[in-house]
Amino acid sequence: MLSLIIPLHNDGKRLLTNWNKLYSFLSKYINDFEIILAEDGSIDNTYEICKKLHRKYHNVKISHYKNKLGRGLAIKKACKICKGKYIGYIDSDMATDISFILDANKLLKTNDVVIGSRYIEKSHTKRKKYRLFMSFVYNYIVKIVLHNNVYDNQCGFKFFKRDTILKLNKKSIMNHWSWDTEIIFLSRIYGYKIKEMGIVWEEKSQSKVKVKDLFDMFKNIFIIKFHKYR
Repeated sequence: MLSLIIPLHNDGKRLLTNWNKLYSFLSKYINDFEIILAEDGSIDNTYEICKKLHRKYHNVKISHYKNKLGRGLAIKKACKICKGKYIGYIDSDMATDISFILDANKLLKTNDVVIGSRYIEKSHTKRKKYRLFMSFVYNYIVKIVLHNNVYDNQCGFKFFKRDTILKLNKKSIMNHWSWDTEIIFLSRIYGYKIKEMGIVWEEKSQSKVKVKDLFDMFKNIFIIKFHKYR
């Protein structure tokens, strides 16, 4: 079984826009799957939309928190109710072509962690230039400081073997945007086999990362570096 997590914070409209396409695709190509809607303290009607989908579809679950936890912690909490052999997550705007879910699923047969990448060979990315530049700067610093030998730490498209992500989450200390970078760092230091996979990615929505978040992300690189995980 594949457990697919969709982190949500005020994302009900995005979810409905992409829902039929995603659910139809999974139903056609994945024999056994579940979708976990990780609803993280939304103040719009996102939670109501999640409840409607949960009532309509037998394999849709909700991980809901009244107060906002942060994207990383919302994903960590959602992992606890996943039943699948493989666990992955995608962003609600589905900027990554959903067909790559099949590729990630196959790669998990021989890897522990599969990371969608916008910046390696065979990938294709449509993104505003200033955001592309900031992403390259961030990934370069991560590579120098944390020795994460991947090109794209922050892409919202990652898949794991079940035991792998549950063990990594127990060690994780990051609860928001830096969780992605930390989880790759932890995967490396604990010896898990990582595969970076080129994807087709198109920017479809306004970034939720604020100036403060950017500052925290750069600061958290060094917190991750010097934290005694072992």
